[in-house]
Amino acid sequence: MWTVGASFPEACAFVTGVDAALRGQLLIGFQPWLVERTGSDRPELAFPSLVFRHAFPDRSLELSTLTPDDNARASALLFALLDEYFEGVEETCG
Repeated sequence: MWTVGASFPEACAFVTGVDAALRGQLLIGFQPWLVERTGSDRPELAFPSLVFRHAFPDRSLELSTLTPDDNARASALLFALLDEYFEGVEETCG
């Protein structure tokens, strides 16, 4: 998937924007699925924080410290998790 920029925050903004354009229909169920999929102990977190914590479990959420490689890693993980989620939704919905 292509976005305007290459940073993880921009990737999250893109996904959030697409979800908003679709009136919240794109990401229905994604956050709870992500909590279960990643084994998070923080179900109150939004999807960007959950993905970040999964990508970098030993780091605090400091987006300003992300290197270009970190941004690429977190963005790739976000889109891989979205792909996995949507594949499951397609299988469930037939």
